[in-house]
Amino acid sequence: TKMVSLFSNIKINVRSTSLGVSLEELWLHHIYNDLMNLNDQYLPKEMEPRYESLDSITERLAVRIIATKEKMGHRPCIIGIDGPPAAGKSTLTRSLAKTLETKGRKVQVIHIDHFLHVRHTRYGENRTPPKDGGPLPTASHYKYTVNDGLFRMHVLDPIRNNGELKGSLKARELVNEGATNPITDIEYDVDEDTIVLIEGIYLFKENTRDYYDEKIFLDADDDTVRERGLARNSGERSDKKTKPPEAYLKDINERYLPGIAEYQNKDLPNGYASVLIESNAHGYRIMAASPR
Repeated sequence: TKMVSLFSNIKINVRSTSLGVSLEELWLHHIYNDLMNLNDQYLPKEMEPRYESLDSITERLAVRIIATKEKMGHRPCIIGIDGPPAAGKSTLTRSLAKTLETKGRKVQVIHIDHFLHVRHTRYGENRTPPKDGGPLPTASHYKYTVNDGLFRMHVLDPIRNNGELKGSLKARELVNEGATNPITDIEYDVDEDTIVLIEGIYLFKENTRDYYDEKIFLDADDDTVRERGLARNSGERSDKKTKPPEAYLKDINERYLPGIAEYQNKDLPNGYASVLIESNAHGYRIMAASPR
């Protein structure tokens, strides 16, 4: 039982082996699957992960984050909330911020969507057509979505190295994306007492994951991503230009899901997460959590 408990924190989620997986990763993946089978056979039902409501999972995370902040002393605590598109990151972040503030904590929420590459870079519109005249390959959503250098320079490095982030930054908004990418001022007020909640996709790449004091990965299967993504795109939202359902589904299948598969295989974000949460129509459940 102790061995099963020890290795249950190892989860290598290989969504697509077509991108290439090392023998070591496959070995760990098989060990994890074998141990999870032992879990199913031998662990009592009360020890199995159970689905919880948003309020319940938020309360548990808030208690953990406050304990992490207390151990850190006089410096900001950086919490990353990562996961596939439409996994529920923004919803969880809003709930978590509210809960932490209710408990008397100073919170700063930062959205990775304010630090993306411009549209023509994200969609590869400046690529050179193939010499054979064939169609352009789909631009890598993993590689060309987040401007990692800009985000490190203006957010992660100042918070980690200086212990604060004050004033306003020029951020690129996604509103009315099809026509313009307006630039707006975003105010930040981070000091030694602040719990910083950073939410968005591709946070735990190899070159950025060590900035985070807690890494929360909110996972969702491909069908959940499609269902929630289509529902979100078709909603009545005045702040975002929607696409026809068939165009948005094409984006999901040809850009978002392959991007997540590439991310999983290159950076193993759910393997490095300090808290791994599954999110679907049943609710939320914590699949693994490292000791604090």
